[in-house]
This record gives sequence, structure tokens and C-alpha cells, in this order.
Amino acid sequence: MICMYLNLTKNIKLLLTMLWSFGTLIFVLALVWPISYGFFHDREETTQFSYENGTLVFDHSLNEFSPLLTPDIDATGQLIIKNIGSLPFKYSINFLNATSTGQLCAALNVALFQDNQMIYAGQIADLSITPLTLDATANKVFDWQVQLSDTDPILQNQTCEFSLIVKAWQETQASYGANMFSDEKILMSQVISGSWQPNIVLNEVLPNPEGDDNQDGLLGEWVELYNNDDSDYDLTDWYVLDSAGNKKIISDTTTLNNQTVIGAKGGGNEWLVLFMNAAILNNSGDLVYLFDNHNNLIDSLFFGNSSTDSDDISDNTPGITNGDGPEEPGNEGKSFARIPDGVGPWIDPVPTPGGPNLMALENNDQTETALSEIPNEALPLLSTTAIEQDFCPATEVGEILP
Repeated sequence: MICMYLNLTKNIKLLLTMLWSFGTLIFVLALVWPISYGFFHDREETTQFSYENGTLVFDHSLNEFSPLLTPDIDATGQLIIKNIGSLPFKYSINFLNATSTGQLCAALNVALFQDNQMIYAGQIADLSITPLTLDATANKVFDWQVQLSDTDPILQNQTCEFSLIVKAWQETQASYGANMFSDEKILMSQVISGSWQPNIVLNEVLPNPEGDDNQDGLLGEWVELYNNDDSDYDLTDWYVLDSAGNKKIISDTTTLNNQTVIGAKGGGNEWLVLFMNAAILNNSGDLVYLFDNHNNLIDSLFFGNSSTDSDDISDNTPGITNGDGPEEPGNEGKSFARIPDGVGPWIDPVPTPGGPNLMALENNDQTETALSEIPNEALPLLSTTAIEQDFCPATEVGEILP
């Protein structure tokens, strides 16, 4: 019995020693083993709760440009950038692409204004606005002004459709890129050109009036224009040139009745008479060119010999009824004119400045002179091509411009 007790006691001590050793090992491991602890706690007591992340987003409006663009009339438009997010942002505006029915897009110059300050001026294809800043919920307005860089009539009645790209990004970032709040939109608009070269033609020319060619007004040399369009036009600063480069400008001091506006066809005021007030047009034949105020050639005329006669009875100038008595050979006091007005061939009638052209005025039981009776030399074909090829092949319009 005693032996059994001693063995049990020994076993208990051994077990206690082993437990102690194991506990010590666990304690040591606990000291060196990495362990992380996290604690989360939140408590809300409220009747209303909301939470919103910051947003970066914008809206825009870009209207079509108006009115119709011409060399004398600019087209205008307005672009509005609206920050509809909660974050301020930086943004840029750049040209993206353009398409045109002709060459209009390449001829457009753009001026862009912000707060009445010009921030860009140049061709639309080069438009690039450096980063600007827009505060949260704010708007920014840009005013546009578009002009033509060329007056070539080929640019009339064309459309230029163009696109811009607007990029916006976090105010804290230097430039647009990935891994940030950002937004971008493509804006589209168009500019349309109008008409600026009206259908106005040379209609009648008196190169050799009765008597002294240096006389002023209707008693001297003059050139008449005709309006084939249905609109009135202001012809101020339009001008006429002859082959020697003599220039006569339309103003309220150089025209019949001080007229500078030519009326619409059929309105009774579709003629405009420009006085030479000097002996400018050659009686032996000359070239007459009509230019608009942008130096575009509008019409041209070559007239043949207008010889001087010795009598002073046939006082055709200024288009009144011919006097009694025989008319000696010659064309003094006779004009070259289109019949019918504005569209007909050039013939040699009596002068009718500021009114419908007529073959002849009734006088001494004479009626209208038949076209077949007019000498061939008085009926030159007066197109620009004929002028250049048949009458003056060595003459270029640029050589006579002042």
C-alpha cells in the first residue's frame, strides 16, 4: 500500500511538472508571436442622417452662331459651362474636328471672350484654352465672335460644322489624367455663311458724250449699274476701273441723285449711275471693270470704237428725245447698253441713265432700230472670257489695280 502511494505521488508531481513546462512554453510563444487586434465601435442617435461623396460633373450649352456670316457681318455665339457637382474643378477647351461643305472652316477666325476679356484669337482649328478653374455650383460664360479671313465669293452659302472637347478634373491635380475624379464632353455647333456678292452688273456705259468729255454729271461720261436681285444693296465704296487703272468710287457725291443704295429689281430704283466727271473712258475702245468694296471683280465690259461726229444736233445725252436733223456718221452721244436690262446682250442704243435701256427713242417718225441694222463692230461679245482672250490677252486685272 505504501509503495502504491509513493508511486501515485511521484506521478502527480511528474504531471504537474509537465503542465508547468507546457504553460511556460505557451507563455513564451505568446510573447514572440505577432498578433493584431482591431476594435470597431459606432453609435448614432438621430432622427435624420445623410452622407454624400464629393462629385465632379458639369453641364454645358453651346448655341448655333448667328447671323449668317459675311465679310461685313460677324457671327456670334455663347458657350456656358455649368458646375453641377459639389467639387471645384479645372477644365480645358480644345478644338476636336470640323467638316465643311466647302472651304469655310479653313477661312474662319475666332475670338473668345471671358468676362469681356479676350482669351483666344486665331483660327478655329488652333483653338486651345489653357486650364481654367470653376468653383462648385458656379457657371462660366464664354462669348464667341467669328469672322471671315477671306472675302472670296466661293465661301458664300456654306456650312462649317465643328466640335470642341471640354475636359474637367480635380482641382488638386495639375492636369487631366487617370485615377482621379474627371469628366469630359464633346460640344458641337455650326457657322453658316450668307451671300455677299449680289447679282449686280454693268448695264450701260456712255464713253463719248456730245461735246466735251470732261463735263460733269449726265453731260459727261458715266457708267450705269443694274441690280438683278430682289434685295436692296449699299454700294458705297464699290468702284469702276478702266484699262489705264483710273478709279472712280461710288459715294453720295459721285452718283446721280447722290444714290449709294441700289434698289431691288422691279422696284423702280434698280439702277445706279456713277459719274466719271472727267475724260476717262477712251473713245477708241476701252475696258471697264466693276469691283465691290472687297476688291472682288464683279463684272467687266469691253466696248469698241465710239467715234466723234461733227454735228451737235443729235443731243442724245442724257437720254432725252433726239433733236431734229440728220445725224452724221459716228457714235458721239450714244451709249453701250444691255437690252433687256441686266441680262441682255450689249448693243448701241440711245443713252437712258437711271432708267430702262431702249433701242431708240421715237423721233421724226422713226421707230426702234432693228438689231440687225446695228454694225457688227458695235456689238462686241462682252463676257469676261471674251475680254481676256479676244480683246486684251496681255491685260491682267491685277496690273491695273491701284
